[in-house]
Amino acid sequence: MQKTNLKLFYILCTLAAAVSCEKKPTVQQPSCTDALLNNGEIGVDCGGPCNPCPGVTTPIFFAVFNGDYVSFNNVQADFGDSISLSANTDSISVNLRFKNLTTPDNNGHLYPIIPDILPFVTYNNTNYTTLHNQYSVVVLTKNENQKISGLFQLYLPHGFNNMDTLKVINGTFQNIPY
Repeated sequence: MQKTNLKLFYILCTLAAAVSCEKKPTVQQPSCTDALLNNGEIGVDCGGPCNPCPGVTTPIFFAVFNGDYVSFNNVQADFGDSISLSANTDSISVNLRFKNLTTPDNNGHLYPIIPDILPFVTYNNTNYTTLHNQYSVVVLTKNENQKISGLFQLYLPHGFNNMDTLKVINGTFQNIPY
């Protein structure tokens, strides 16, 4: 009987040790020292969740297209009753046109995008012209010294049963002159 109790004690201790040593999933925290442009940073290891970028005056325009990070060097903006941003690389062209966010529209909204006849995004030779307004937004965060900055997210359904939908997330533009 004593051997049975001793065996039971060892089994319980082993189980308790196994449960207490079980690895808990780690949550990756934004790193502001990894020398990578990630986690919503505006510049490498600055902006977004990190400390502000010191003296950033260079235009920045980037986004994640269906999981692929893309940075644009060729960016143009026009500012008036509406704001137009255009940027392109060898295979991607982005044309955003949205209401000037300095005053609300008739419904009090500050974020509606104005659809154009032109495609919003050309990605891998496909024109994405339909915008799903429920999931798409452009927000102007700063307008000073004739430069605009902001954030955007686009959901562009396309193709038969929207099988070829383009999702653009973490879109950021900063210090774009107009």
